[in-house]
Amino acid sequence: MKKVLVLLVVLLSAVFVSAQDKPAWIEEMFGPQLTNVKGEKVDANALKGKIVGLYFSAHWCPPCRSFTPLLVKFRDDMVKQGKNFEVVFISSDEDATKMQGYMKDTKMQWLAVPFDSPRKEKIANKYGVRGIPTLIILAPDGSTITSSGRADVTRHPGNAFKMWEGKVKK
Repeated sequence: MKKVLVLLVVLLSAVFVSAQDKPAWIEEMFGPQLTNVKGEKVDANALKGKIVGLYFSAHWCPPCRSFTPLLVKFRDDMVKQGKNFEVVFISSDEDATKMQGYMKDTKMQWLAVPFDSPRKEKIANKYGVRGIPTLIILAPDGSTITSSGRADVTRHPGNAFKMWEGKVKK
């Protein structure tokens, strides 16, 4: 009985600590869940401690279709190198089916704001997004590192993450 009580206290403590560790900006911005390329719900807490790229894009946009493969390669390279980086797709597609198709066709292995979420427009307004493709880079605390992520990835793919890391407040 004593072992059960100790185990219960440890489990409850772990749940309480992990709930406290979730940065408030993540849930405020995205809500509790994002989706993945398969359309499955993913806890937004997966972004905790990471530099996050907010990627505003759509399948019907020619400049987006040119930049997306560069970003896919960049993101996948960062993950393979063990960097704390993730992309969140914010779609301007006409419907959820086109959004999911675009994610699958371009091999986006990152997260997305659900298609029907009213948060998409709020996020775009918060960062003054006026066109696509746009890549906004956020620090792990939610502060903006740069609104020129697209240019960084295009011009300096080998150094972009290092530049962003250098701007993170310690």
